Amino acid sequence: MPSVRVRFRALTTPKLKKNADQIRKDVVNVLLDIGDSIIEDIREYPPQPATSKYKRTFTLFHGWSRMVYTRSDGSLVCLVFNDATDQWGRKYAGWVQGSMQAHQNAHWTKIGDILDDYRDSLRDSLRDVYRSIQ
Repeated sequence: MPSVRVRFRALTTPKLKKNADQIRKDVVNVLLDIGDSIIEDIREYPPQPATSKYKRTFTLFHGWSRMVYTRSDGSLVCLVFNDATDQWGRKYAGWVQGSMQAHQNAHWTKIGDILDDYRDSLRDSLRDVYRSIQ
């Protein structure tokens, strides 16, 4: 069963000696903030169906995480992921909130559906960081 993983990246930070470390820190903070916002939105559980006897464990809720890493080309990447597993150790987040969402989970928000909501804020925040060096 699948896990959920999405990546977004900031292009290589300007090759400027002046303030390069601060710019990098600022870009990392922008990526982490956007990752946190995505997680906050995707963690929202839909109302439980009235006829359901299932007791929610909130494993999926607690499975969301994010990290920032540097690619070999120097660009910074934020990875938002969920590797939640069921009682048998099988990853299942992709069936609930990923691209392989099963029809019975259609009332759950898919990660791909909310990414567009963050495109403009990511672009604007990165633009502000890069403008701060001019």
